[in-house]
Amino acid sequence: MTLATETAGGFLVRATGTSLGAVESEGCRTVVEQIAREQGWAVDGSQVERLRARENEYTRLCLFQERMTEQDRDQRVSKQSEATTQ
Repeated sequence: MTLATETAGGFLVRATGTSLGAVESEGCRTVVEQIAREQGWAVDGSQVERLRARENEYTRLCLFQERMTEQDRDQRVSKQSEATTQ
């Protein structure tokens, strides 16, 4: 499960799963970064914390503190249009 919230300190994405491998996986990181990008947040320099709430419940918290620049947005749009034309 993934939840995202905009806060005074930035954009917080919380991913939870039943195994540490799931929340640490490349797939989980890709989804978390995609959510942040879609909301206009830069993924470089995000802060990550891992928690274990109880047995078989793991959480990965990612805090994105900087908005995307115009150049980041332009690159994202051009990559999306390239993908749709292929």
